[in-house]
Amino acid sequence: MTQCRLFFTIYLVGLMLVGCSSLGSAKRSVATTFSPEKYSTLAVLVDHENFGRTIEDAFVMGLMAKGYSVVSRNDVQQLIGEIQFQGSGLTQSDRVKLGQMLNVRGILIVTLTKAYSETRDSSFTDRNGHYHSGSYTVHNAAIDARLIDVENGSIQWVSSYSTGGLGDLSDLFSGGDLHGTVQSVSEKVIESLPDRFKKPSNG
Repeated sequence: MTQCRLFFTIYLVGLMLVGCSSLGSAKRSVATTFSPEKYSTLAVLVDHENFGRTIEDAFVMGLMAKGYSVVSRNDVQQLIGEIQFQGSGLTQSDRVKLGQMLNVRGILIVTLTKAYSETRDSSFTDRNGHYHSGSYTVHNAAIDARLIDVENGSIQWVSSYSTGGLGDLSDLFSGGDLHGTVQSVSEKVIESLPDRFKKPSNG
């Protein structure tokens, strides 16, 4: 019995290591006109209700670590209420207007495009022909983000990151959940935003 458990553990660890080798940085593109130092204060808008706070918290912490100031959530929500916008229905021009009302140079729009958990089969047959059933849960999430210049409505930076594949098995060993995965993906995306006082480059 102990031998079977050991084999099963080695099997899962092997899968996790194979998957982790595929993990990388978020995809991003930066406009040639983007000068991070111009964007001293940003507003963050998250297009998702259930995970909105998780995503926003990760982005705010990441932005502050990179030298940006962030408009408070209460100020953003109050203005949205006053002008009777519905968060998920804002057009880009509406968002630019909101940014102007908040007196910020840039507005960061974040969209959660997928968030779900799935159970996968990890059953196997040992060398003695004995069948061992098992399963594990994988959490999947994908986020897109873009920084819009409030003065001219142009997109200055875009980034995206998506989980998928065996790399997500790390959640199995870390005790992660879907919220944790969404947070990790958020952190991956905001990592790709250039520091405020560092010259940006595409990549």
